[in-house]
Amino acid sequence: MKKNIISFLLAAACSFVFIGCAGNERNYSYVEDYVYNSIDLYYVSNMIDELKPLKHTLVAKTTTEQVEEVLDLLFTDSKDSGYKNPFDNNVQCLDSSFNNSILSLNFNSDYLLMDKERELLGRAAIVLSLLQIDGVSYVNFNIDSQPLTDSAGRIIGNMNRQSFADVVASSESLNSFINLTLYFADESGNALIPVSTTIEYDEVDSVERLVVEALIDGPESLGKYSLINANEEDENQEVYPTLEDNIEIVSVSTKNGICYVDFDEAFIKQNTSVDNDVIIYSLVNSLCELKYVNQVQISVLGDSQILFHGAIELNDPFIRNLNIVKG
Repeated sequence: MKKNIISFLLAAACSFVFIGCAGNERNYSYVEDYVYNSIDLYYVSNMIDELKPLKHTLVAKTTTEQVEEVLDLLFTDSKDSGYKNPFDNNVQCLDSSFNNSILSLNFNSDYLLMDKERELLGRAAIVLSLLQIDGVSYVNFNIDSQPLTDSAGRIIGNMNRQSFADVVASSESLNSFINLTLYFADESGNALIPVSTTIEYDEVDSVERLVVEALIDGPESLGKYSLINANEEDENQEVYPTLEDNIEIVSVSTKNGICYVDFDEAFIKQNTSVDNDVIIYSLVNSLCELKYVNQVQISVLGDSQILFHGAIELNDPFIRNLNIVKG
């Protein structure tokens, strides 16, 4: 009898398929309800000094419904003692939106009244809980429809598990490295060469900022990297910086598939032998390697009505350009 039951379950499991839904949502099959819908809900301890995971099996089927289910549970103190609402009780999530694997949450202004420790711990609890929902790769926070910023006024942007490596008690359970594809200049300065590299990522920061910082720091800061699609003749060629290392990032954020990058004046004052197109598309192509970025809008101190080096207008967002990529 036991053998027959096992055979039936195996046959049933093999007969189910994943069903995709419009709007980046996904319905789950019967088997997946048991295999994939068990997640850890992260609350904070009574002393508000650590995260406390609590197992939960999702009831909702679609991504949007599961987000609502998780938020409803987290914004209510668990019946299990020692598991508190991640945020102060007066903090409310006003609305949410989900697009291209990015979940955006909008909170009321009471969010800004929390002390620093409670805010960071609570933010980690919310993000780590929601990232377990299939299809959610990043979460970003807004306060009264304005992007959440850190103590220095920088937009925090999209967050993933790596963003909270220092918050979680066992950081070894989190992957502290990220794989990136970056575009640097060839020796002539008139073509781009894509490289693949792995960067340690332990800051509470956005991946977009990490990409831009890597370009400013240049290929020498990467340590190991490998050329992408290089033939045998070119596999040993060197790559060169496209941005000068004195450039400061004012802000980086992504909304509706457009990554907005704002630099200080050093961006337009840089004096380099690299072609203008190579400079611009080093940035654009590298950011467009992120699956949620389709276009890049560049500005200087908030102004995009600029003619870069008298040659390239920055007023409209740029799309990926592979015509100047070598190989």
